[in-house]
Amino acid sequence: DQPPPSGDSKSGLPVQYDLTQTISSYLDRHMVLLLVEYLEMKEMYPADDLLKTKLDVVSRTKMEFTKIQIQKQVLETENPPDKEEKIKLADEQYNEAKTCIEKEYKIDSATEFIENVVNAGLTDPNVTSEEIFDFKKKNMIDNDNLMWLFKFAKLAFEIGQYKSSWNSLSAYRILSTDDDTSFLALWGKIAAGINTHEVSPEDVIADVKELGGIIDRRFQVPMLQQLMQRAWLVNW
Repeated sequence: DQPPPSGDSKSGLPVQYDLTQTISSYLDRHMVLLLVEYLEMKEMYPADDLLKTKLDVVSRTKMEFTKIQIQKQVLETENPPDKEEKIKLADEQYNEAKTCIEKEYKIDSATEFIENVVNAGLTDPNVTSEEIFDFKKKNMIDNDNLMWLFKFAKLAFEIGQYKSSWNSLSAYRILSTDDDTSFLALWGKIAAGINTHEVSPEDVIADVKELGGIIDRRFQVPMLQQLMQRAWLVNW
């Protein structure tokens, strides 16, 4: 369903000035979901319509957990005759998806590794390069075998586990000496931080400032590419 082109919303805000539909085609679907949730909070459109919109957005991602939860909300709203049976089926699908994802993405292994990084004090702002080197030597870590953490972070983001993605990319950037991949990891870290309430705005802003500085110092990058990266950063 398309939201009405004009008039006032339930909250009294004029919907003709809402640009969500205009800009959403240019945004990552995870970002679009945030915008829809904002419209829900502001009661810009009928709740049932926004719920179906969220389901449509999520269905085009790998966010199985979120999709099943929204499907259950739709069932509660529509209240079909076989609602209880469908909710039971949704619960079974949720548990199956959870087991499959935890096994496939090795969530426990990533969580344990990140805890080791934290317990070793490597997330402390005052950590020294010698301490990081000793940790990597002790655990036989190099840039090649560290790539699994980078890939895990990407998968975690795709399924909506934003805090896990943020934690993984934080650990990766501490340990990696690959400047190019670390640069990409910072983009991902910012995206994950924006998408979760479990990361403080101050931490996200600090990452944005760091990324802006790195972009300005990447003199080896063609000027057009550098300009595009600045534009994307401003967009975020």
